[in-house]
Amino acid sequence: MAFTVDENTKASSPGQIQISKRKYLDYVGLKGPKRLIYKLLFSLPTNFIYKYFGTNNLVYDYIQKQEQFKIGCLCPTIVINKDKGLIATYTNLTLRGTKVTPVIKISKEPLARIKNITINNGQKLPTVSLYYAKANDEFATAWADFDPKIAHCFTDDLNACNHLLSRITESSWRCLELGIEQVDDKLTEGLYHIKLEKSLVNNTG
Repeated sequence: MAFTVDENTKASSPGQIQISKRKYLDYVGLKGPKRLIYKLLFSLPTNFIYKYFGTNNLVYDYIQKQEQFKIGCLCPTIVINKDKGLIATYTNLTLRGTKVTPVIKISKEPLARIKNITINNGQKLPTVSLYYAKANDEFATAWADFDPKIAHCFTDDLNACNHLLSRITESSWRCLELGIEQVDDKLTEGLYHIKLEKSLVNNTG
């Protein structure tokens, strides 16, 4: 049962990974007594903390990140600039219909907090994404945006991260490679629509 994510929309390749409470608290930068309080709170059953503390922004976000990595969609990502924390991620935003909507998203993540591997420019990483619809547009054929998060930022389980990486198809990596070539300013965060062969996009699995 999901509390923050619509289960009616199924990911083509769900993450199916468990995040760490400690890594999540590292990710949001929580320290001191507050960190201890939330660590204890997050140890309680999810249905309990959602029912009684779900209006708390941090609690809601933690539950959402749990659900994101469990049922969100696996995407290919590459490190653009490790010092700036910039990554590029590929996905197809098509929601319904046969028209493909390939995009590259340049986003920023706290790469310095990844401790289980050494991060380099050009490195391939697995991300798991949630997708967001345009408000008040029930007939939209494509998602408006997506939010990729790096698995290594939320767990130190290297085997789980490597398994995610191994599940990304060569076609997906090819779409990412060709898409990045079409982004002129790779150091500016944003969502970039790209052009790819429909057959390649549909072959990403």
